[in-house]
Amino acid sequence: MYLTILKKDITRKKTMNIILLIFVTLAATFIASSANNLYTVSNALDHFFAKADMPDYWFAVSNTPDIEAFEAFAKENNYRYHISRLIQIEPKNILIDGEKFEYYNTVTLSSLDSGIKIFDKDNEELTDIEDGGIYVPYVILQSQENNFREGGKISIKQDGVEKEFTIKGYTKDALFGSAMVGMTRFLISENDAALFDHEQAAVCSSVEVYTKDAGYPDKFHSLGTNSLMAVDRSMMEMMYFMDMLMAAILLVVSVCLILISMVILRFIIHFTITEEYREIGVMKAIGIKNSGIRGLYIMKYLMIAVIGTTAGLLLSIPFGKLMLREVSEKIILAGEDHILLNVGAALFAGAVVVLFSYYCTRKIRRFSPIDAIHSGETGERFRKKGFLRLGRSSLPPVPFILDSRRTHNEVGTSTPRVSYI
Repeated sequence: MYLTILKKDITRKKTMNIILLIFVTLAATFIASSANNLYTVSNALDHFFAKADMPDYWFAVSNTPDIEAFEAFAKENNYRYHISRLIQIEPKNILIDGEKFEYYNTVTLSSLDSGIKIFDKDNEELTDIEDGGIYVPYVILQSQENNFREGGKISIKQDGVEKEFTIKGYTKDALFGSAMVGMTRFLISENDAALFDHEQAAVCSSVEVYTKDAGYPDKFHSLGTNSLMAVDRSMMEMMYFMDMLMAAILLVVSVCLILISMVILRFIIHFTITEEYREIGVMKAIGIKNSGIRGLYIMKYLMIAVIGTTAGLLLSIPFGKLMLREVSEKIILAGEDHILLNVGAALFAGAVVVLFSYYCTRKIRRFSPIDAIHSGETGERFRKKGFLRLGRSSLPPVPFILDSRRTHNEVGTSTPRVSYI
């Protein structure tokens, strides 16, 4: 009987079961991949910052007196710092393969004279750039507005100095690698940087400060430095917020898919139980307990949950890597696979489905075998059963009995009821 009911249910509700399976699979895929990605990205930033020797504080200024005042201040407090020169270039003075450069943030040229370590696309530290070569950030290389590509030509002309560069690749720059910084750094050789670094050049100084002094922010603000931008390490991490946001959005989407699966599951279970009142009544009448009957229905949804979560777990691995590919182009990932996190998240999605199906089958406990055999009806009627009323007439009982039989025959009831008083 168990297998017959289960087989009949799967065959008869094939479309709904397939839809439920698809939603469970998608939910498991999204929740497993997004949970893994969110954990990976949040930990990758710490790994990347440590590998790049990210400063605790960073600011940029454009005038010499402020730099001199800061140097005296840093020496007085024994702060470790590094100052590099950034040559500001107007985007309108840059051509990409002869085409206008479509960009609206600040563009700077700099050599490798930087306090932090900068890496290429293969995660190798850049230590030397040949003359005529240029490296651009990944956020610039993948922009749709401009035709950036390795081997492409970038022509820069400003203040009477003009030079054409060949794109050697892109950089993984912890300090300027995010689009939210608002400042883009192109890396060139020291000789090429010296061509543009002249008296008329618009130069700003990038200052990287390394200190664990909790009072540094107050001391720095007391200097009254007219900085173009000043951030601490936590703000630098927030610049990569969009990369973590995508993983968080996928996590929210997966939760929504689980909720949709639960709605579909509730509809299927209630529809199935209502349609199979008689079978349930027979099972109850022969002594099968409520737990056994509920287990019959939960078995099917357990099977769907197992198939869906297994498929979702397998799909989450390539899907997660696909979602991380964009992030791995900007930062250096730790290189560790957290497959157990995928497994745990997928099992969570499957467990939610099974537990909710058990909750939905609680309706089975509320009706008796007779109710179920009668398709959920007790036989009680809430309408007039005949045209005549015994309590309001002085006629003998015979006409009322005949009227009662006529009424029951019309509605198809085999057992007449004569209790009209």
